[in-house]
Amino acid sequence: PPGSTLAWIFAIILIPYVGIPLYLTFGTRKIKNRVKKKKWLRREKSGLPPGAEPFGKILYSSGIYPPLSNSDIKILTNGEDSYNVLISEIENAKHSIDIEVYVFSRDPVGMLILNKLIERAKAGIKVRLLVDAWGSSFLIRPSFRELKKAGGLVTFFLPLIHNPAKGRTNLRNHRKLAIFDEHIAIFGGMNYANEYMGPSADPQRWSDLCLRLEGLAIEPLIEIFNSDWKMFSKNPAKNNYQLEKEKPGAADNIPKDQHIVQIVASGPDINGDPLYDGLLTSCFEAKEKIWLTTPYFVPDGSLLKALTLACQRGVDVRILVPKRSNHQFADLCRGSFLRELHEAGAKISLAQKMTHAKLMVIDDHVAVVGSANFDLRSLLYNYELGIFLYYKPDVRELIDWYAERYQEASVYEIHRSSWLRESIEGVLRIFGPLF
Repeated sequence: PPGSTLAWIFAIILIPYVGIPLYLTFGTRKIKNRVKKKKWLRREKSGLPPGAEPFGKILYSSGIYPPLSNSDIKILTNGEDSYNVLISEIENAKHSIDIEVYVFSRDPVGMLILNKLIERAKAGIKVRLLVDAWGSSFLIRPSFRELKKAGGLVTFFLPLIHNPAKGRTNLRNHRKLAIFDEHIAIFGGMNYANEYMGPSADPQRWSDLCLRLEGLAIEPLIEIFNSDWKMFSKNPAKNNYQLEKEKPGAADNIPKDQHIVQIVASGPDINGDPLYDGLLTSCFEAKEKIWLTTPYFVPDGSLLKALTLACQRGVDVRILVPKRSNHQFADLCRGSFLRELHEAGAKISLAQKMTHAKLMVIDDHVAVVGSANFDLRSLLYNYELGIFLYYKPDVRELIDWYAERYQEASVYEIHRSSWLRESIEGVLRIFGPLF
């Protein structure tokens, strides 16, 4: 994108001895040989409800999986529900457990989950664990040996020392996905750590969202996991299990006209930027509302302009971000963007505790949930996973979730910034695309 190109040019010209090596290490974001090999699942499209056609069509035309119905969805609105559902599915798995996650912590919650996986592997369940090599602490890695001893398989996504043909070091796997018996999936924004989930309520826990999915829409998720596993497993042929699928099929007893969803994979291995394109289209197509929550808000010029124009044509644009996130750099980067949108008429609120959820609601027709933050790293560089929900009751449940947290947050006010802060924000706005 132009912003990233300019940022790299500035870095190479101003600090060549740093900028050039960094570009050679981090400069590209697409793995062309992986894009060419992708053969996505193709099914006949489900009918889309009124108001959802632009989103579904543009995603499908870009080669992404079509909208699928005949699925069952449960929205998990807090860390306790997400943890308990995850543990329940691990305990009830009959054949296989496939997990990929960005952060797998060695804290009590991470160890509880790992011990459950070890227990199930010892019981003969086929366990595959794909963990991002950068996102997960080195402290947890010795504990994975116990899972391997129990018969589980563990692979690190893009190790820091790796074959350059498989991708640059900064192209991280930010997807969070767990699949059980190729029948049920849990995915969203939560990592395996106490900040995200746990067996009991914790006032310090972050606000986040996950989904439990069952039915036809599970098929794209299976394909995405197997593709990621094949990319980094040392012996994918040996480690790619042939699973016995349950009968009757996962979707046989689910009403065919409910829970229309569209799975969107985005990242270096995907042709184009479908998640980014879907969000940009959403901003232009919205008639009544755009409600957005994200922990880090660093849009590019196109997204910023689309939101600004939505404000100017009378759309109810609301942005909910944490008052202080866990990354001060991101908080500094967002300052000028939030001020600009606030002046255009957007309603901005600051959550008192860390909000890690990624949600966008467009009118009452579409909601987008997943692992991607509203920043350039997530939308253009990371391996991400999102879902567009088109079934009105699902969208309404997420609207209610958003409204409750929006009311609890404090109203954003523009304060006169010091020249130093404005200077720092201006510099970060230029170099933001690099991070």
